[in-house]
Amino acid sequence: MVDASLRAFVQFQEASLKRIILSAAAAAFWVGQASATSISVYDNFADTGTDITFAGSPSATGTANFSGSSFLYDWSLPGTVGGKSPADSFAADFSGSFTVGSSGPHVLTLGSDDASYLYVDGVQQIARPGPNSYDTTSATLDLGAGSHTFEIKYDNVICCGAAVSLDVGDGAITAAVPEPSTWAMMMLGFCGMGFIAYRRRDWPALNIA
Repeated sequence: MVDASLRAFVQFQEASLKRIILSAAAAAFWVGQASATSISVYDNFADTGTDITFAGSPSATGTANFSGSSFLYDWSLPGTVGGKSPADSFAADFSGSFTVGSSGPHVLTLGSDDASYLYVDGVQQIARPGPNSYDTTSATLDLGAGSHTFEIKYDNVICCGAAVSLDVGDGAITAAVPEPSTWAMMMLGFCGMGFIAYRRRDWPALNIA
């Protein structure tokens, strides 16, 4: 009877520990994500024909975790930063990074409805003054292997479409990865799971006279 009671108590404690470890690991993974691309939305802006200038502080900020070689941010879909839609007049500033595996020429393509301007490593490479319907413009850049920053200045001034896209060809837009503290929490969780498995392996040896 004592053996059965102790067995039940230990199983309860192990189940509780398992839940705590799994919850901590999951929370650490999602909270610790380092967002790849930031988005700032502005209500006061101007398209000069060569650039978009922003006035004041952003009305909303957010992030998007793009991955692969391209992305399309469509403001007609729900959940956009600031809750903006094609019916609104606004501007947005996207900033992130991408990587290329080799040095040499790489084709980047910017698309938008309405205006958009692409900067790579701080230098403007593509200008698409607005307003205009969705279309794309490409540029061939001589890039070194490794990581490069990008910024897209975008605005929407007339209905009824609002979207911006970027294709980095044979490169890859930097996706979110866990931060070092997140890896530490995840490793702690894995160690805890290993401890539980070890305890269960030795469970048959438990016996009380």
